[in-house]
Amino acid sequence: MIRYYFGDKENLWKAAMETLFTRFLGRIQSAYVEVMTLPTERVAREMMHAFIRATADYPETIQILVTENIRKTERLRWLVETYIRPGFEMFQSVYQSVSPLFRVPAYPDVNLFYAMLGAASLVFASKEEVRILSGENNLTGEQPVAQHADLMLQLFFSDSVRASCLPPKSKPMKSRSPNQHGKKH
Repeated sequence: MIRYYFGDKENLWKAAMETLFTRFLGRIQSAYVEVMTLPTERVAREMMHAFIRATADYPETIQILVTENIRKTERLRWLVETYIRPGFEMFQSVYQSVSPLFRVPAYPDVNLFYAMLGAASLVFASKEEVRILSGENNLTGEQPVAQHADLMLQLFFSDSVRASCLPPKSKPMKSRSPNQHGKKH
């Protein structure tokens, strides 16, 4: 069946990536179109929330990129040229409009892109690791997504954007003392 529909496994993989990355970037692109005429603080807030929602809903995008990066494959080059570069260009457009609101001084766009990408997505791409470490499974639903987006806004943006962040509606993930390792004594 694979040969009939896709020709080979590589084309099957590309078709799967097309579905996944089109949905992921489509979510962000929709927000981009809706918010770019809003006041700058709202653009920053809404785009961060849209990006966090997309990474929470499609954590496998980040997992796949990390895996292909480790392997240094041609698949990675294809993903970058087909999906990551257009996403980066969208980021640059948003960054141009919200850059005065950033807490950090001017950095090369690519550095800031990956700093935000990593900080925003790793917790969702590593859900199982987070569950093991924290002893909780609290990364599903809208509330953890909103809390994480607000955290990213507080880390990266000025007071004018951070002031618009609502306080979390629920308790944050429990932290364990250094001597607790998930073992019962």
